[in-house]
Amino acid sequence: ISPLGDLSVFLKISEDALNRVKTGDMSTARSRVTDLETDWDKASSNLRSMNSGKWTLVDRSIDDVLRQLRAVHQDPGLCRSSLEKLIALFISLDRNSSSSPDSK
Repeated sequence: ISPLGDLSVFLKISEDALNRVKTGDMSTARSRVTDLETDWDKASSNLRSMNSGKWTLVDRSIDDVLRQLRAVHQDPGLCRSSLEKLIALFISLDRNSSSSPDSK
């Protein structure tokens, strides 16, 4: 589990949004990142209290995803890149905690 706890629900939504971007379904991708934003905001106070530094990293990455997918003139490449970075961040947080000796 990452320094922010179980992030699997956020990862799943991000992966779904990325898959929608890859298929050109930008409308559904935009809808999925709104789901991500809503779930993240609901969990925000709890997550921030667990590790404010890591929370800030993820929050900024989510903000970038939202900016890209809500742009008036979406660039699918930038949307894809921002989602890939967010997904990589979720995965790295989980990997780093599972290999850490004090991750229990």
